[in-house]
Amino acid sequence: MIDDDFDKIVRRMFEQLFNNTTGARLPTNSQMRFNMPTGVPNKENVMASPRVERIDLEDKQLIIIDNISEDSFPSARVIGRELHIKLHDNLNETILELPYAADVEESSILHQNGIVEITIVKAVRNETSSDTNEQILRIETRE
Repeated sequence: MIDDDFDKIVRRMFEQLFNNTTGARLPTNSQMRFNMPTGVPNKENVMASPRVERIDLEDKQLIIIDNISEDSFPSARVIGRELHIKLHDNLNETILELPYAADVEESSILHQNGIVEITIVKAVRNETSSDTNEQILRIETRE
């Protein structure tokens, strides 16, 4: 049972990875908006820009962001069906649209080794749904 679920998840991840690299279009529910710093791009701005990868699973979505400084303290909050992510400072905010309401108590953010991993769990109960609650995601720690 567990092996079957794992196989489904891995198969779906590979399908998304290879479909997106062959020029296939992303589904319409995976729109991303970024508030980028203004000004002329230079080598430092280009090198410092984070890369975002979204992995859709049945009941959750993983958002992986790399190229993040170890000195930063990223935070994320869910407002309705939008995920607001602050990576480096309080001025720049990245907004990702979510395909469903998030469970604000089960969803979390982890920052480790220059990678931010955000887990958005699909809401089942109305009491913890992002449609009715706005909340900063809990910070997960791994030892």
